[in-house]
Amino acid sequence: MPAVDLDADLIPGNSAAGWRIGIKLAECGELLRGATEVEYRPGFNLVEAIDRNVGVLVVRNDLPLGSGNTGVFFGPDVVRFDFNAAGRLYCIWAFQGYRGRAFGRIGIGSLIQEVQSLFPVFYDDGDEMYYPDQEKSPGVPSGIGFVAFPEDAVKETPVVGVCIHDWDVMRSQS
Repeated sequence: MPAVDLDADLIPGNSAAGWRIGIKLAECGELLRGATEVEYRPGFNLVEAIDRNVGVLVVRNDLPLGSGNTGVFFGPDVVRFDFNAAGRLYCIWAFQGYRGRAFGRIGIGSLIQEVQSLFPVFYDDGDEMYYPDQEKSPGVPSGIGFVAFPEDAVKETPVVGVCIHDWDVMRSQS
């Protein structure tokens, strides 16, 4: 498995950080060697563990609690990899410190208004992310979400995180 590439393109539904959606956790041995490994359980302070992380942190039975999912955190949540219970990568998160771009121009610190100049988006309160609005524009990309505060909260809304995902892989058990 390749190392984490903080300059890699963010490709909707496909890849980020040099990793491809669908790869198996079992194929990541080299990166996980020397990682701190913990089990998520009631009372475990995940935020504190992530904030203290300077290497690679593996969280077994990651959210939701008892799901069998595994989260792999690179640094203090610069990049996060979410694996389903079957051990397949379904989501890659990029946050502060990630330099790669989506569509050659959108990255951490870009304004959500710049995303809207490419395609319409909607805010999902449950996920707390902006997604391309496929109802308004059926040809917009899928497999990408933008973490930012709801637009009415601030005048110029910066992107604080980007989520590259395939929800079908998340739900898959094989």
